[in-house]
Amino acid sequence: MNAKTILHVNHLLHEGAVTGRHSGRLIREGVVQALDTNDNVVVDFAGVDMLTQSAADEFIGRIVRQYATLVARISFTNCSREVADMLQWAAEQANSVFQTDAKGMIPA
Repeated sequence: MNAKTILHVNHLLHEGAVTGRHSGRLIREGVVQALDTNDNVVVDFAGVDMLTQSAADEFIGRIVRQYATLVARISFTNCSREVADMLQWAAEQANSVFQTDAKGMIPA
């Protein structure tokens, strides 16, 4: 089985700007829910021209911190340079804040 889901951010939020933790939470919950039943999720940012730090952290930052094993199953498409940079920033920040060991997450 190699099923994948495409999550269209602009359809989920009905807007072209992803701002605030609430919006980031909605995307994160959609991705995590889709990964429960599919091998992979493609997050489509077509029509999205802005992603704030708080939204990016709530979405991908929390996935990196709480569901690190899922990260490899998530991909992105149709990202503007600004959106791609913000996603990368949030993921890097999440990785720098926490490291894992055999007992779980520890401060870096």
